[in-house]
Amino acid sequence: MFRKILQIIGLTFIMCFNVRAQLVLQKTIAGGITPKSVVHNHNGLFFAQNMIYMHNITVYDENYELVKKINDRVNLQQYGYEGGSVKGGPVEVAFSHNGRYAWVSNYTMEGEGYTNPGCDNCSGTSFDKGFLYKINTTNFKIEQLVEVGSVPKFVACTPDNRYVLVSNWTSGDISIVDAETGDFVKSIYAGRHPRGIVVDPFSNFAYVTIMGSDKILKLNLHNWEKSWIEKVGKAPRHLCIDPDNKYLYCSINNLGKLVKIDLQTETIVASAYTGSAPRSMEITPDGNFLFVVNYHSNSVSKVATKTMKELTEVDTKVRPIGITLNWPKQEVWVACYSGYIQIFKDTSEQIIAPPKDVELLAALSQNSDQIMAMLPQTEPETDSKEPEKTIESSEPDVLVPEKTTETDPKVETKSIETEVLEDNYLPDVYIVVGSFSNTSNASRFKTKLINQGYEAVEMPSQKAGFTYTAIKVKSNPTGELTQIKNAVISSAWIYRP
Repeated sequence: MFRKILQIIGLTFIMCFNVRAQLVLQKTIAGGITPKSVVHNHNGLFFAQNMIYMHNITVYDENYELVKKINDRVNLQQYGYEGGSVKGGPVEVAFSHNGRYAWVSNYTMEGEGYTNPGCDNCSGTSFDKGFLYKINTTNFKIEQLVEVGSVPKFVACTPDNRYVLVSNWTSGDISIVDAETGDFVKSIYAGRHPRGIVVDPFSNFAYVTIMGSDKILKLNLHNWEKSWIEKVGKAPRHLCIDPDNKYLYCSINNLGKLVKIDLQTETIVASAYTGSAPRSMEITPDGNFLFVVNYHSNSVSKVATKTMKELTEVDTKVRPIGITLNWPKQEVWVACYSGYIQIFKDTSEQIIAPPKDVELLAALSQNSDQIMAMLPQTEPETDSKEPEKTIESSEPDVLVPEKTTETDPKVETKSIETEVLEDNYLPDVYIVVGSFSNTSNASRFKTKLINQGYEAVEMPSQKAGFTYTAIKVKSNPTGELTQIKNAVISSAWIYRP
């Protein structure tokens, strides 16, 4: 028995290593794209905005398949504006009404009447204005155009679906648009080069980074009053807010770090160094982790928000600049401006491969209390990175992509699960397709599977502290396992209580 205990401890060391934050490349999408950003509408679609010279948006589904290519050429007269046929240059997108509408900013317009375009090094209100496109994600039609400021960049929608906010880089203002009617509401001056925007969960305040400064604008969405969070670091770029509305996270492009801001005191309480020129970020639904792309380091980092420590950093293609999550599948989508979208699996958040030793499973089940007391407790690494050398950089928006159609092979998750479920929990045969440290993620994945026609359940594992999401097997376990691995997730395993 002691020998078996040692075997279990060894396997658990392997498991703990995998839990430490591994990002495994699953898929690379390439060919005729220059994605400035990629954003999930949380309803199965991913919009990639291909900048300037490509003049299109490519839309993908959860199987990484191209669903639609949307051309940015429009006839202004058809949308109530003077002029003829023009082209835009998609930059960013935000979704309203549960992903039904996509609001896309266009860097500059090309066509008759547009002779004075703004640029990254321009500042002022004398330049051509840009447009915000409202796209129906059901039929992918551009339903409406809204004229905004010069060189519109980031877009954010309020959670109550009342407003769409656009940061205009060159004109230095924020355009407010009615999300229901698409009408222009007002413009609010923010300062030189506003960029990232995030709205609190209650739609009370919007926060806007001002990249030509070291400040963040705090905008009251009820009376439009402005205040400032100052001295956050030079060139603040992107913002995330935690779901409890306690902390604001900001990437500081020129300093190579992220800062954590207490929203009650509006002061920095912690920071984390990642790669060089951290740009876009995403926060997990539970608020526990941040993922950030490092533009000059050609990498993506995962940071624990509680400790503000970088847990892992993995290489990407050249110039990663956009990022989004498909968290029910523990996926991180990275847009690389050099011509790729890369999808990584976070295997530390989804441990689903069981050990193959049946006797070992039995030993663990019978002696779990004594064995678990002997196992080491793992914590995130505590060594901080040294600060990167300060890099003075503007917001580059024109980059010639590599001419390649390379596609990386799919890599399956490789990890160890040393926990058996309660023997008396369920009487039938199940296929486990996910293991989550956060129960809300397990519940969300279960609901998604049910909507896809599967008989899905949650299976709490008290010993390991995870909640499993599983599909009930109706006939042939092996056959259904193969089908599910092809349709749902590449790594899955059969559980027989």
